[in-house]
This record gives sequence, C-alpha cells and structure tokens, in this order.
Amino acid sequence: MELLAQVFPWLEKEQANLLDRVRNNPLANDMALKQFLRLLLWLRRVFLQDAAVLFSQHPTCPIFQQHSIFHSTAFHVFAESAHSTLADAEERARLALERLPDHLI
Repeated sequence: MELLAQVFPWLEKEQANLLDRVRNNPLANDMALKQFLRLLLWLRRVFLQDAAVLFSQHPTCPIFQQHSIFHSTAFHVFAESAHSTLADAEERARLALERLPDHLI
C-alpha cells in the first residue's frame, strides 16, 4: 500500500471528490471519469509489478536511478519478493504443461 500511494498519489482524493459530487447532485454521475479512475488504480498496480520484475533483471536501468520510489526500502523488498513469486508461478506453469495431454500442448 505504501508503494501504491506513491503512484498517482491524488487518485483516492479524486475518487472521493467524484463521490461527493454524485451525492450532492445525482445527475453529476460521470461514468467515464469513474471508470478512468478505476483504470488508473489498476494501472498503478501493474506498473509497480512490472517495475519490480524489470528492477530484478536490470537494476542499473536509468529509470531506476531517476525516480525516488525506486530508492525506497519498500520497493526493494517488493522487487525481491516479486522475483521469487514469478519464479514460483513459472514453475507451476511448467508443471501444469507437463500434465497436459500432448495434443493440447
């Protein structure tokens, strides 16, 4: 959660503002904005997950030197755990493929 809050830190406030507008005026329900904010919530999670994997493979990449989020202890711990999580997922996928019939592989 600490890392998520650093990417689009204004996102929850904007969601609350939209909710307040709708409460004050039901005709102010902006579905496009609501869905866009939900998309940003999802994108920041994807961004952090992908950044953690890339960091574990290429820690000297310039983007990881330029932005403060990548210097935090929380990000380094997350990146380390992401590497092992990814390795576990790849192993489970490999085992699942071995169990499939040949015509499905």
